[in-house]
Amino acid sequence: MTRTLLRTVVVPAAPAEVWRVIGEFGAFPDWHPYLLPSVIEDGSDPEMPGAVRAFTYDGQVVLRERLLAKDAAAHAYRYSVEAPAFPVTGYEATLSVHPHEHGAEVRWQGVYEAESDEAVAQVEQVFGDGAYSTGLAALRDRFARQPAGRRRPGSRSPDRGRRESGGGGAARGIASARGGSPEKMTRSG
Repeated sequence: MTRTLLRTVVVPAAPAEVWRVIGEFGAFPDWHPYLLPSVIEDGSDPEMPGAVRAFTYDGQVVLRERLLAKDAAAHAYRYSVEAPAFPVTGYEATLSVHPHEHGAEVRWQGVYEAESDEAVAQVEQVFGDGAYSTGLAALRDRFARQPAGRRRPGSRSPDRGRRESGGGGAARGIASARGGSPEKMTRSG
């Protein structure tokens, strides 16, 4: 059965300003404070469809995401999650920025196939609450701290790259879903 996961946030900034912060597929750790570092594999251009962003935990790849499409003019990109840790298939997500009367609305939506309520609950916890909601809250806080006239294009948050103790919740959740240990992860593809 096709399932949809959606999280949104409105930030007090113009869509183009928000896109300058989140629009680069390869710059995920620059704006999302709670995910583990990622690298673009094989020296690929991180902004071209086909690029793979790999997240690691304790030196092991725990998650890969492949850029499927990017439309900078529409402020959106779509990617797939390769070999998710849960019993789901066809997981594709879209991160997009839209005009809103109070600034910009950021939408993060995943669509996937899942047969069990248990799998849906895992996706909601790890991706919905762990990755999407925390990333969107960080964006909201980042733009709320900066008066519109004081922001510079591409400026970064003062706490860029800060990881709280126990950070990387989404990757840890994936490791747990795959048997509780990143050593049990296998490279896909």
